[in-house]
Amino acid sequence: MRLRPSLLRFARATDRHLLALLPICRNLQSARNELRWLKEHAREQSPDGSRPLFGQYVRRRALGEPLQYILGSEYFGNLKIKCRPGVLIPRHRLKASTMLDTVGIDVSKTALQLAEDNLATQIRLQRATKTDEGTRRESLEHLKFLKADVMRKEDDTTSVVRALRQHTDLPLAPEFDVLISNPPYISTKAFSTTTARSVRQFEPKLALVPRSSDSTGSRHEGDVFYPRIVALADELQAKVMLLEVADMEQALRVAAIVSRSHWDGVEIWRDEPATASLSTVTIGDSTVKVRGDGHGRSVFAYRGTATSWLGSQFL
Repeated sequence: MRLRPSLLRFARATDRHLLALLPICRNLQSARNELRWLKEHAREQSPDGSRPLFGQYVRRRALGEPLQYILGSEYFGNLKIKCRPGVLIPRHRLKASTMLDTVGIDVSKTALQLAEDNLATQIRLQRATKTDEGTRRESLEHLKFLKADVMRKEDDTTSVVRALRQHTDLPLAPEFDVLISNPPYISTKAFSTTTARSVRQFEPKLALVPRSSDSTGSRHEGDVFYPRIVALADELQAKVMLLEVADMEQALRVAAIVSRSHWDGVEIWRDEPATASLSTVTIGDSTVKVRGDGHGRSVFAYRGTATSWLGSQFL
């Protein structure tokens, strides 16, 4: 959508920096907020030379570099997460999802190193706090990150199951109650045509688009990870599974994949799943609930003892 000429004229007359950020921010309020954050960050980094540094930050942002990379961090609820080029940026829409202690799996050394850095920061902050949060601190200290490839089968040295077996020192695949995944789900065509320019230029393609070597010949290139993740959930005997997707169209396809496995319930969650909005859609022989408002954002599935954890609204 093109910006109104009157909006551009107003920004030009108000502040050249505001005009520079308006095309990337798309509205005055967002541009003003970003200018304020960039100015504060410049002052923090160089109290005696903040003006030229601020100008550099504005130019970088105007070229499409994500704000989080320039600031070096992103607030996710009350948690401050480090950000840097080469890793995905935490999306605000994910704050609606439940936070869980977990074993993190990734194929990228860069992402794993940043995860370790964030973990060390959180442990340090927990140790420094005066409140008694021993359980949370202990959970953080037991949190681990492993390098593995979701698309590799168990007999491969880089497989997820092999990595988890080595981590737990068990001869068989360990059991996990919850599996959460945000796999690469954008097709090559969508990446070139509909993905935001700043995402294409600055975020790691490896985390966004499946590799050609992972292709299964499916008509929907962005779906290739989901059958393997569902199979992993079965191997790990997961009771709850949450899979992020790009949109409602992909959510319906992924829900169909999940419905063919052994789950007691399958749902599609929109951006804000906690709102009262609830509908259903029929996929094959299954009835799938669609929760919340906004775009289709994830597919949620549960089975076995998880049914008693979730409460009556899921039955």
